[in-house]
Amino acid sequence: MSNMTLGRNDGCKPFIRHTNFDIGLCKGTRIMTAEGNLPVEYLQAGDRITTQKGTAELRHVASRMVPVIRPVLVRAGVLGQHRPTRDLVLGPDQRVYLPNWRARVRFGSDQASAPVSQLIDGEFIRQTEASVKVQIYNLEFDTPQIIYAEGAEIMSATCPVQSAYIFAAE
Repeated sequence: MSNMTLGRNDGCKPFIRHTNFDIGLCKGTRIMTAEGNLPVEYLQAGDRITTQKGTAELRHVASRMVPVIRPVLVRAGVLGQHRPTRDLVLGPDQRVYLPNWRARVRFGSDQASAPVSQLIDGEFIRQTEASVKVQIYNLEFDTPQIIYAEGAEIMSATCPVQSAYIFAAE
């Protein structure tokens, strides 16, 4: 009998996730699920998350205490009527979906997504004053999803990482 651990192929390296923790949701952010709004820290693989196109099964939740980050504060209502429903704190590279005139003005398209740090105006969307230690959560799905965080539409962590992603009309 071999000394090798069952289920492991000799010479194969284990799968390692490389997660960008400048993308993500801060602890306490409420996510819309099939069970209602739940804090992101309560979510786990298998949960049904409400997306722009229905629901999707959450495959993995990555979480990490990030020692130095300047999160971005998005004031309630700044992304549309009641979007977000309350102040929202995001990692600076977290992509926000813009489905309206904001996308036309900023990117010349009816819909776009961009890192929240590109939307900073210094008043309603601004970086926090100082770097702080923050618990960041990334939600992973089989395919890129637009999910609802405090009512605001944001892109899941598996979405393309480009400076701005313009959506083609369907």
